[in-house]
Amino acid sequence: MDYAKIISAAARDMRPSGIRKFFDIAAEMKDCISLGVGEPDFKTPWTVRDAGIRSLEKGRTWYTSNSGLAELREETCNYLSRRMGLSYTPGETVVTVGGSEAIDMCIRALVNPGDEVIIPEPCFVCYYPITTLTGGVPVPLPLKAENGFKLTAQELEAAITPRTKLIIFPFPCNPTGAVMRREDLEPIAALLRDKDIIVLSDEIYAELTYGGERHVSIASLPGMKERTVVVNGFSKAYAMTGWRVGYALANKDVETRAYPEMMGNFCKFECAPYGRPGTDKILAGAIPILQNKRDIVLLGNHGVLVVGKTVTDAMNKTEAAEAIAKALFLTAQLGGEVPLSDGECQFFLDLQKTK
Repeated sequence: MDYAKIISAAARDMRPSGIRKFFDIAAEMKDCISLGVGEPDFKTPWTVRDAGIRSLEKGRTWYTSNSGLAELREETCNYLSRRMGLSYTPGETVVTVGGSEAIDMCIRALVNPGDEVIIPEPCFVCYYPITTLTGGVPVPLPLKAENGFKLTAQELEAAITPRTKLIIFPFPCNPTGAVMRREDLEPIAALLRDKDIIVLSDEIYAELTYGGERHVSIASLPGMKERTVVVNGFSKAYAMTGWRVGYALANKDVETRAYPEMMGNFCKFECAPYGRPGTDKILAGAIPILQNKRDIVLLGNHGVLVVGKTVTDAMNKTEAAEAIAKALFLTAQLGGEVPLSDGECQFFLDLQKTK
């Protein structure tokens, strides 16, 4: 079989990673200290390892929501708020298989064939091949030692063309160690605010900055959250490179999109009367509701009963139900609901009929 004809041209022409090749050679050498990849020199903290062990002992090995565990996404948002001053919601957060998958997803989701992706160099080895595989055009932007290997607004502006779709922002940077402070970021943000260009901010080394100043994310600057995808993870700061847990965050207009979509999916919730636990009465009130083509039932004094085609489907619906319940609770706290117009109600009813 002629594999050269079967393999895609983009994959065949992809340049091998010199760093990875060096890493493989160093791994076979005795007493060799490899500086080829960003591998922390300490072990994963015991609290993390212990939590992983207990999770396995409890059999927590099933599928999660496509976007990741709800509690993990919520705590990730809390952490970024405390440490980076970023304001995201769990609905704007996706847990990924390491930061690399988040980068891959971002580039694939945004870049069409022929779109240009500006890649400051030297940098992480994956940006270039992922861009190539999507049909995008990598535009290398060499960083200069006299600028401390920082990206300047002047250099970036010179690289932007009408075909520019995405800018990779690899700071803090591996391998140069360059860190972009707020004063470095502000001219770049000013340049991009009136352009339809997305920034992929790879911040995996955010906790490894020194000199008394914390990392500043470009997404924290005015007007930049809506044009930035933040990628981060646990590999570097917590020595969890082999755990493969990362995440991506992007702006989402939750107020105008999420709640109507949920209403369109579920139309309305019905509440079943209280049934004594341990008896058939606990489901007696729910069964007629489920038979009336309802996916979700609120069990009086109990909680939510959800039916799905698969376990994953049921989990996704449960998350949606919890989000709606939270929204309704906050609505009540803020003074009550604002009724929809007849036209808006009809829109959601018609949407339900099309499913």
